[in-house]
Amino acid sequence: ILRCLGWSMYHQGEQHRGIILLERSLFLAPNDPLILNDLGVLYPNNKNFERAEQPFKKTLQIEPSNDKAKECPNAVKRHNASMKQIIECIPNFSEGQNPKTIAEIADAIKQTSGVQLLHITSDPDHNRTVMTFIGEPKPVITAAFAAIETASKLIDLNQHQGVHPRIGATDVCPLVPLKNISIEECNE
Repeated sequence: ILRCLGWSMYHQGEQHRGIILLERSLFLAPNDPLILNDLGVLYPNNKNFERAEQPFKKTLQIEPSNDKAKECPNAVKRHNASMKQIIECIPNFSEGQNPKTIAEIADAIKQTSGVQLLHITSDPDHNRTVMTFIGEPKPVITAAFAAIETASKLIDLNQHQGVHPRIGATDVCPLVPLKNISIEECNE
């Protein structure tokens, strides 16, 4: 259960907590090759290259014929050498009723090269829309500013009604580190 929870947290942007849960599951099952392989893959994604090889070596001591453990250290090194930094942005806009406004905000994101809009959720009762997009840091920041600027031009808070509290046309715009970037780097 800890292993699954660790993977889940890691992939939801809680990389440090995910690794801690996997390390705890390894403490309970120190010879589990699945947990060892998981840690070997996740350590370098969290910029912990020094610790990445150790789990694979231990897996090979337990299961000398484990082909994944034989290949993974090299694959991880190759993968991370070419891996770009990827972040996720999840802005919340104070509009959930006007499809034209929502579409124009989404278009501001889509028009930014290097960004992929993954999801849009609108709630008319709350009069709020949440958009999720990913990419390398510079394009994501560019898309976020374009979307925020579009929202500020199109959303009139004097006419806004909805059950969700709001502080602006864009209430929040969190950045979540996904690959090869830390939360501290996102905060910069």
